[in-house]
Amino acid sequence: MAKLRWFSPWSEPTTHKRADLAVPPVNVRQVVAYNLKLGRTGREMSQKDLAGELRRLTGKKWTVAAVSAAEQGWAARSPRLRSFDVTDVIAFSLALRLPLSWFFLPPTATPQNEEVDIDAPWIHLGRPDEEVDEVQLMTPRFLAWLAFNHDAVGDDPLIEDRLSTLPDEGRDPAPKLPSIKAGWERFTTGVDSFEEGRLHGLQAGRQEAVREVAAELQQILDKLKKGVPSSEA
Repeated sequence: MAKLRWFSPWSEPTTHKRADLAVPPVNVRQVVAYNLKLGRTGREMSQKDLAGELRRLTGKKWTVAAVSAAEQGWAARSPRLRSFDVTDVIAFSLALRLPLSWFFLPPTATPQNEEVDIDAPWIHLGRPDEEVDEVQLMTPRFLAWLAFNHDAVGDDPLIEDRLSTLPDEGRDPAPKLPSIKAGWERFTTGVDSFEEGRLHGLQAGRQEAVREVAAELQQILDKLKKGVPSSEA
């Protein structure tokens, strides 16, 4: 089997000593909780509204208390931190009319509302034992790349072949497949919707770095233009 590599300008999760970390790490379950509350309040929905939508979509008994517990996971210190399965995240996406990637965008501040460096290692997949000296961490910028992964499509044969099996357009009233290039441009430039405003928040104080990366990826994205299904076709 060929050795797998990351098709991105940023490195994969790396090992860090706990004592060297500027802020305590958070895990991806907390990230989902953070984005769930941000999406709900951004859509101006009450917890009761969201519980009703989730109950309608899943047939499961979502209550106000259940929604509150899911959102509270962001600041939770208990080892019984709320877990989310695939059904939960897709239901959140449908209920709030937000893409799946929304729920994996990195927070811009800690649970204590301290500022976070987008290039500093801070996010992990598990809940590291407090006695373990070293932890595997991702930077917020890398997690954002994982959520969108635009620059991987043209270079990774597995992803490229998978996309080639999809139709260029869906049948009405099904939505057309999104344009990869347009998605990246929304991520790096304009802000004209609530979703894009969320992405724009990740760029605060980092505009020059983002533009630099976008310029480096432009050649790759140009090559994708003809081969990737586009909603603009």
